[in-house]
Amino acid sequence: MTSGAGKREEDRVGLRTRHVFLDTEVYRAHGHDVSSAPFRILAGLIEEHRVTLHVADITLEEAARHISEQAAEIGRSASELRRKSEQWNRRFPRATMPEIPGLDTNTVEKLAASTFRWTVRYEWNAENHEALNCAARPIFERYFARKPPFDQGKKEFPDAFVIQTLAE
Repeated sequence: MTSGAGKREEDRVGLRTRHVFLDTEVYRAHGHDVSSAPFRILAGLIEEHRVTLHVADITLEEAARHISEQAAEIGRSASELRRKSEQWNRRFPRATMPEIPGLDTNTVEKLAASTFRWTVRYEWNAENHEALNCAARPIFERYFARKPPFDQGKKEFPDAFVIQTLAE
């Protein structure tokens, strides 16, 4: 029997597990916007107890670093806009632009990162895994043997610690 876009029902695969882990790149791809459509869907699945989200401390720290980089970029853009506005006002005093206020990127960064962490850990009830406490020996053995995630020459140590922790 077929349905939808020509797929047979027996070819459709449901959830293979209720346990979900999202790599840092998933959060980055959506701008760490926990209100984006995919994350709203995930939050609904969590609320309905259809999936359990797992998160590693390393993943949250990487996300916080990405958020920090975004805040710094916004701060640089705001400074540039302020500088250009001041130039404009000197050149054309009768066509004055409004003053652009300063931006405390440290506060913005800390609030954004803590909001992101709070949402993932507490609103989404993610099971937290302490990858920073993971034993390094098995990871370095995989590194020297060029086993995943080191098989393509990339040094993916944060991922390796997260994978090891989740496997344990």
